[in-house]
Amino acid sequence: MSDILTRKIDEFRNSFGSRKLRVLCEEFRKKAGLELARAETLLQKEDFEQLRLAFHNLKSSSKIFGMNDFSDCCARIEEMSANFLSIEMLENEIKNGRIIFERQMKEVTDYLKRKEND
Repeated sequence: MSDILTRKIDEFRNSFGSRKLRVLCEEFRKKAGLELARAETLLQKEDFEQLRLAFHNLKSSSKIFGMNDFSDCCARIEEMSANFLSIEMLENEIKNGRIIFERQMKEVTDYLKRKEND
């Protein structure tokens, strides 16, 4: 994790406290997991507007935790949903988003645990 991203997390940790940030982080993990799972259904229904809104919200929320790669991926999915190109392209980007989300969420969680032990 870069220094810039850890500074972002530290800003929120200093504002809310470690315990509250952990709770927020867990809530975000659950919400994002549900939205990523719901994305498949929305894609099958070709409900591109709801897909766009879901990833718009994830894009913003992920920035709080310094998850810029995931936020960037959400922005791409949001744009692709608004300017529908192909279901296959959206499916691939959503799969990529899941991978990025899991990796960055682990980085955030590990960082918060380390900071608690300092």
